[in-house]
Amino acid sequence: QYLEVVGAVPHGHPNPEGLPVLEKIESVHVRSSARQVGDFACSNPLFMKICESIDWAVRSNLAHVLTDCPHREKMGWLEVSYLMGPSISRRYDLSRLYAKVTRDIRDSQGEDGVIYTVAPNYPKFKGGFRYTPEWGAAGVVIPWQLYRWYGDQRVLKENLPSMKAFVDYMKNTGKELIPKSGLGDWYDYGHGKGNGPSKFTPAELTAMATFYRCADLVAKTAEVLGEKKDAQRYRTLADQIRSKFNQTYYVGDGQYQNHGSCQTANAMALVTGLCEPENEQAVLDAILADLKQRGYQQTAGDVGFHYLMEALGRYGCNEVVSKVLNRRDEGSYGNIIDRGWTALPEAWDANTTASMNHCMLGHAQQWFYMDVLGIRQAEDSVAFKTIIIKPAVETGLEWAKGHYDSVSGRITVDWKQTAEEAKVTVTIPPNSTATVYVPAKDAASVTESGKVASKAEGVKFLRMEKGRAVFEVASGTYEFKSTTL
Repeated sequence: QYLEVVGAVPHGHPNPEGLPVLEKIESVHVRSSARQVGDFACSNPLFMKICESIDWAVRSNLAHVLTDCPHREKMGWLEVSYLMGPSISRRYDLSRLYAKVTRDIRDSQGEDGVIYTVAPNYPKFKGGFRYTPEWGAAGVVIPWQLYRWYGDQRVLKENLPSMKAFVDYMKNTGKELIPKSGLGDWYDYGHGKGNGPSKFTPAELTAMATFYRCADLVAKTAEVLGEKKDAQRYRTLADQIRSKFNQTYYVGDGQYQNHGSCQTANAMALVTGLCEPENEQAVLDAILADLKQRGYQQTAGDVGFHYLMEALGRYGCNEVVSKVLNRRDEGSYGNIIDRGWTALPEAWDANTTASMNHCMLGHAQQWFYMDVLGIRQAEDSVAFKTIIIKPAVETGLEWAKGHYDSVSGRITVDWKQTAEEAKVTVTIPPNSTATVYVPAKDAASVTESGKVASKAEGVKFLRMEKGRAVFEVASGTYEFKSTTL
């Protein structure tokens, strides 16, 4: 935001020393050449400002690595890369940059399998700043993300040995499947104890949840590559971690162990699949209750906020997310914007002792694309061959529109709603299929391009589900209209 020039005088100002006269200054924004592949717009002006602030923070830090901040350290701190991956990848093509990041990780990995907090790994940090599981996990999660997003198995083949080595390191340096911990949910908020390492969530809990996620992804990677022995070995390990995690950290009544706010602990358990199915609703309800009693103040930090946004979106709690994002008091996106900051700070309270240009808290971006627009892919899909379009119309928005240029082609969503009707227009790329959720009172009230939807070409009615008519469609463009009252 600021530029200092020494040894010149602006045009029109006194110049008794005869210094050079400054006629014009131009600044040039420089970042990675990763092309833009997505766009988002909606009827809420605050959401649009949030989207722009996140995007500026992301663009500021897309360099030879995904830096933590463009003005101080400029290092490749690894946790942001995979936790913000679902957000950044919906706006920029990360196929080449993130493949390069995985090479940095492999080049920096210790002989014992450790993956440090930064890659390239040249600083001599100590303690949790040197090694923290939630940071090292990038070496396991990013290859899987690249495979799911872009469909290239080469990244899995190149990284599987490194992925296995890191999981083995966590197991070998832990105690009874509880791995060595570090910073935990960095910069969580609202505890009255200042910023820094996690205060609300035990660092051992987030480390163990991350350990489980990594073991699970190594097993899945081995399955994809036909490495049956590795697949069985790491599936068994993941099952053991899962059992131990619930024995150790689930305290009952929908709560995983925490120090005053369950948001991060519960959200991680839900998203990673650690939570037992019979406890899922209670665990979700505990998050919702915690948010409500705090006036919808998020407490989750660097690690936990990704999982919180993912959990709330995955379980359809989009009205709650709207309440979180519409706040303008301290500790909110709105307050940061109202104070004049044009990018995201490192801290929810915009504490100027920390960085003022981080993208680590930008996970609202994934909600805009994956939930407001509703563009996701099925759990068993790769390269967006099987797409789910489920717009979050319960957000108080009048309309939202946008697109994502997947490796299979452009996916677009444009929806509008009034008190009585809804319109959802979607485009599905060639060789892909999609399940589309259309708000409707019943299937008979839904039309597609003016025809009864269930009889339209390329459209198959599947079911009614919670106020939505669900259709399966082939590639093409579809204009659904429905009566909602």
